[in-house]
Amino acid sequence: MKIRLTCMVTVAMMITPIAGSFSQSQTWTKISGTSSNINKIFFPKNEPEKVVVSSDRIPTNFSESIIDFPHYGIGQNGFQISNDSGRTFSTEILKDFSVYDFLQNPTKPSMWFASVRKLSEGSIAISTDDGLTWDENNLKCNESSQILSFATVADSPNKYFTASVNTINGLKLSSDDFTTCLIYDQIDIQARDIKISPLDNNLMFIGGDNSVHHVYHSNDGGKTWIGDEKGLSGLRILCLMPSSGSPAVVYCGADSINQMTKLSEGKGIFQSLDTGRTWTCVGAKGAKVFSLAQHPKYPKFLAAACDTAGVFISGTFGWEWEQFKQGFPDTASVRNIGIPAWDSASTGILVFAGAFSDGLYVSKRIKTELEEQSPTAKKKLMISSVAPNPSEGDFTLKWLNSNNTKITITISDEFGCIVACFNPETITDGDNFINFNISSLTSGSGLFLVTVSDGINSDSKKLILIR
Repeated sequence: MKIRLTCMVTVAMMITPIAGSFSQSQTWTKISGTSSNINKIFFPKNEPEKVVVSSDRIPTNFSESIIDFPHYGIGQNGFQISNDSGRTFSTEILKDFSVYDFLQNPTKPSMWFASVRKLSEGSIAISTDDGLTWDENNLKCNESSQILSFATVADSPNKYFTASVNTINGLKLSSDDFTTCLIYDQIDIQARDIKISPLDNNLMFIGGDNSVHHVYHSNDGGKTWIGDEKGLSGLRILCLMPSSGSPAVVYCGADSINQMTKLSEGKGIFQSLDTGRTWTCVGAKGAKVFSLAQHPKYPKFLAAACDTAGVFISGTFGWEWEQFKQGFPDTASVRNIGIPAWDSASTGILVFAGAFSDGLYVSKRIKTELEEQSPTAKKKLMISSVAPNPSEGDFTLKWLNSNNTKITITISDEFGCIVACFNPETITDGDNFINFNISSLTSGSGLFLVTVSDGINSDSKKLILIR
């Protein structure tokens, strides 16, 4: 049965994101073998047990407006490789440099690029043997600014984008393995992160500060850029992460600079449901969010490095977040995060985290409380699925009604207003389903809440509408 919703009402119902709840069930364990200040946690593709960690003995404070990188020729520690899932690490490689990011050539994965710094100059180093040896005498793209992030399209050889700080020309492009680095002068931004959607090679995001807009997105592979600001006014973007579950969804971590104290103040994890046009805080409110990661195989798992708040984990595609801090020192500032694609997530996921001045940590297997909840064991009325989700307008709602009661179906927009309702005439005990079309409800994209209620019991699911 296909229903076009027509019953419009004006009742308002506020939708409040679920805040991260503190969990005592999680323990973090410190791993020895690296320096105390972690710059990057990197998992090379197609090498399941390899963990690459870059670190320094002297810290770099990435929360500063103009980052004061180590420039005395001491304290750099390069990076180390573990071939046994982080149990032991090699001796230092590129040990005279600080290393801030890695990138593999998509068509020649044994070719690695590293964003490095020595004294007062940032550069790109190249390896052709899986990161084991590097040509330190032939560094590329030398300049005083510093690249913090690389991005490349998986099926586009030799086309690379970089995001740099300590410059307003933070976006650069190379099409020749970094023999040359061209400045994009369309936008002025001190860029802290750049990412390409894993679902759309033409959809890109860059974020930072010192710009009219703090996030830009491109729909044409970086040829043109559009500034996005709604919901991010006055904020600085520390990290970005396009979802691998939907091209419309993207996350960022934000802070702001107090104009009186000039210090960084955390603002939390923000989510956009319309490819970056508008943003809403969905987790870790009040925390500085330095790094975001999504499980490479199971996209419902996300992790965020949230400064002294520890690590926040989502097992629900980023809709709800839980705090996991036990095992970190009380004052530890978590700055880096990484999720390996090693094995099944049925018993939980492993997460690596880097704490400022306190080294590398690994989690026990995390299985979030929200993920573990079993609605079928608690509810006699429940929604079993809303699909497809995201939807362009048509979707099927399935629900279980073991009470055999009359129900009301409502659909609310992201502001909590019920925009449509329906009372199915046919009620059966057990499984039920109805096909809906909500194209006429709104001309834009966004988040909706689908609710089934019998007046006493109810259940809700979130639906993303895309155009």
